[in-house]
Amino acid sequence: MVALLPVQDPVRQRSLACRGIGRYVAAAKKLVRAVATTGNRLVKRLVITVRVMQSVGDPVAATDLLVADGLVPLLDQLDAVPSVACTLSAGVSFWEQVARNFPDVADRIATAIRTGAIEPLGGPIFDTVLAGIPRRDRIGQVAAYGDWAEAHWGLRPSCGWVPHQVWEPSMADDLVEAGLASVVLLPDLAAATRSSHPVRSGWFLTESDGRLLQVLPADETLAGLIADDRIDDVPGWLQRHAEAIGSGPVVVTGKLTARDPRGKQLARLLKWLTAESDWSLVTASDALEETVPCGRFSLPTVGKPGGNWRLERDCDSTATRLHARLLDVSRRIDSVVVDSVDQEEAVTTARLALYRAQGAVASGPTGVASPAALGLAEGLLLVSERAADRIEGRRGSWVDVSSEDFDLDGRPEIRLQSDRLTAWIDPTGDRGLFSIELRDTGQMLEVASLDGASGGLTAWLLEPGTELKAFLCGTGRETLLACRGCPELVRQEGAAWLQWTRTDDEPAPRLAWRVGMETGRSGRLLLEGRIEGLVPGQPGNLAVELPLGTGADGEDRYLYDQRGRRWDIDSTTELCVGERVGIAEENAGVDSSIEWQPVAAAWRVRGLSTELVIPRWEFQADENGEWSFQVQLSIDTSAAQARQLAGLAFPARRVA
Repeated sequence: MVALLPVQDPVRQRSLACRGIGRYVAAAKKLVRAVATTGNRLVKRLVITVRVMQSVGDPVAATDLLVADGLVPLLDQLDAVPSVACTLSAGVSFWEQVARNFPDVADRIATAIRTGAIEPLGGPIFDTVLAGIPRRDRIGQVAAYGDWAEAHWGLRPSCGWVPHQVWEPSMADDLVEAGLASVVLLPDLAAATRSSHPVRSGWFLTESDGRLLQVLPADETLAGLIADDRIDDVPGWLQRHAEAIGSGPVVVTGKLTARDPRGKQLARLLKWLTAESDWSLVTASDALEETVPCGRFSLPTVGKPGGNWRLERDCDSTATRLHARLLDVSRRIDSVVVDSVDQEEAVTTARLALYRAQGAVASGPTGVASPAALGLAEGLLLVSERAADRIEGRRGSWVDVSSEDFDLDGRPEIRLQSDRLTAWIDPTGDRGLFSIELRDTGQMLEVASLDGASGGLTAWLLEPGTELKAFLCGTGRETLLACRGCPELVRQEGAAWLQWTRTDDEPAPRLAWRVGMETGRSGRLLLEGRIEGLVPGQPGNLAVELPLGTGADGEDRYLYDQRGRRWDIDSTTELCVGERVGIAEENAGVDSSIEWQPVAAAWRVRGLSTELVIPRWEFQADENGEWSFQVQLSIDTSAAQARQLAGLAFPARRVA
C-alpha cells in the first residue's frame, strides 16, 4: 500500500504511511481491548451521519425550521449522553445563516466539534454536484471548505461526503488532493443494485492515480427506512442482523430538510441505540481508526453510468447556458498569474464567488437548478463574472464586444458588454437581441418579441392607419427582416459596436442594425437602424418593438415621459407623440427609459418578459432609398445598488 502513495507531498505521505502501517496495529489493539471489556461480545460500531439539506433560495423560515426542529433536538441528545458521537455535514451558506441568526446554536455546534461529539464532514464549500464542475474547481471547492472549517472551528475535516449517484473513479485523486483522507459514500435510494448482505458493513480503500482514499459506504436499507419515516424500525433491523455486522462500521444516514426536519426522530434513534450495550456510536474517523479495511476496490461510476445526469442538464437550456458561462469564469480565474498579496486576496474572492454560483446552478440531484433557485443562480453568475473582471484589471468604465460560442451550443453569440450592462445578440439566427444583463444588480432580462417567436428588436412595416388592436391580431403589418450578412465587430477608443450591412443577395427592403456601447455611458445601449433598399422618396410606416423595464410586477410601477408626466402602466397603451418614455419600478430599484429619434407616437403593451414600447414612425426614403432612426435604452440601477449595500434587498432574519 505504501508504494501507491504519492511522492510529491512528503508531509501527507508520512501521515498516510504512518496511518497505513500503524492503523492495523492500533485497530488490532482496540479490538483486543473491546473484546476484553465486553467478554465474548464484540462492540459494533455505528456511524450516524446527518446531512443538512438546504435548497438554494430557501426563505428564512426554512432555516428556522432546520435549526429549531432539526439541529437543536440532536444537540440536546448529544449533551444528554456524552458518549454519543455523530458526523454532520452542511454547506457553508447554511452555517453562515446559523451563525448570523442563531449564535447560541452556532456556539453549541462549535463546542460539540471541539469535544469530539460531532465530526464535521468536508465537501464542496457551496453544495454542488462535484462531477459537474472542472477538476480544478472540485479540488478548490473542497479545499475552500477545509479553510473555512479551520478558520471557524479550529480543524480541517479529514473525512468528507460524496453522493453515490455522482461518484466517478477519478474523484478519489481529487478528494485526496483537496485534503481529505476518507469519504462517506451517501446511498442512492433509487439505485436498483443493492448489497447482497442484509446490512452493509465495513469500509474499503479505492485508488486513483496512485492515491488511496478510504470509503465508508452507507447502508441503503437503513437510509431507506429513515427516508420513509420508519426510523423506529432501524434498531430492530440492526438487532435481527447483528451477526452479519461484525465490528462494523455500519454507516446510517439521515437528512434534515425544511420540509421534514425530523431532528426529534433522529434524536430518539440515538437514544435507543445508546441503550443497547452492543452498539458504539462513533464518528467516521474514529470508526476508521478502530477497524481495518475489507480490502482495496475500484469503485466504478455508479448511479447514472455514462454521464446520464449530464444529459439531464443538457436537456435544460438554461442550466446548460449557465454551466457554459461558469466554465468560462473558471478558466479566466485559473489563467490569472498572482504576483502580489492583494491580487491573491482578489483571486480568492473571485473563486468564492464562482463556487457560490456553481452551488446555485448545480444544486439539485440532477445537476439542474430548480425554477425557484434559477434567479439566484443567474445573479451569482454575474457576481462571479464581475469578480473575474476585477482580477483581470478591468476597472472603472469600459466597453467591449466579442464573438464566441459562449453557450457551447455550436452557434456563435455576440457579447456587447460594459462594466454595467451586457447585451447578448444572435448574429445569424432568429433570436436577435435575446438577453440584457444588469451587471450592477445581478439580473438577467430575457428579451422576446411580442409573439415569442424571436428575440427583441422585431420591426414591422405597417399599413397606414393601423391601430393597436389590429396590430396585436397580426393584421395590417408585415415583418421587416433584418440584414443577415456577416456582422462586423468594431472597437474604437471608448466605444464598441456591432453592425450589419445588406449583401447583394438579400432582397429589399432590409433593416440594417448598428448596436453599441460607449464608456462614460456604460448603462446605455445605443441602437441605430437604417432601412435599405427602398424606392427613393417612398413613404412608409415603421414600428419597432423595444424592451422596457425588468418585467417585475407590482403596484409600485409607473410610466413617465420627458416632461415628467406619470401614467398608470396597466391603463396606458397609447403614448402621445414624443421622444422619450420611462418606467420606474420602485420595488426593484430600477429606472429604465427609451429615447428615440425622430419623434413619434408609440404603443405600450405587456410582452412575454418585459414591457414593450413600440414607436411608430411615418417616414419617407431619401435619394439613396434609405431611412434612419436612433434609439437609446438607458437603465439606472442606483436605487437597487443602494438597497443591496444597505442590506435591504435580502432582508435579515425577521424580528419576532
